[in-house]
Amino acid sequence: MKTIVITGAECSGKTTLAIDLANHFKTDYCIEEARPFLQKLNRKHTYSDVEELAKKQEEIQFKFINSQTNFALLDTDLLTIKIWLEDKFNQCPNWIDDKLQKLVTSRIYLLCSPSIPYEPDPLREDENRRAEIFEIYKTELEKLGAKYFIIEGDKSERLISCISSLNI
Repeated sequence: MKTIVITGAECSGKTTLAIDLANHFKTDYCIEEARPFLQKLNRKHTYSDVEELAKKQEEIQFKFINSQTNFALLDTDLLTIKIWLEDKFNQCPNWIDDKLQKLVTSRIYLLCSPSIPYEPDPLREDENRRAEIFEIYKTELEKLGAKYFIIEGDKSERLISCISSLNI
């Protein structure tokens, strides 16, 4: 089964792209758990919070992937949490790296360029670092040996690019 992961820096159009791809392919997508998780915290997140989020996200995605028949579409995965933990806390638990290395061979990553306008949001932290964080994603995907495509342009260009790249 193909698993397609939409990834990238904050406010780079991941969820919009997930919705558009799900609509195009007439399927569901697995949401990113970070937003509802952080909203429930109602305080600044800690390292332990983000690791707990990683476990919850992985559990939700495992169930979602196993419920799909043709392919699974994920709005982010553990790569986002790995980068987040390393960027904000200078550490990441080994189990996340181990899990990513096992999963990467069955996944195709759509790396969203931060070329779209930034939309302020109280949960977002890195408005002026999106290009830098994009490069971190690219480096991590290359280190993992992941199959990935960089997605750029406006909303319609992104969708067309994804459809042709995925060849589903």
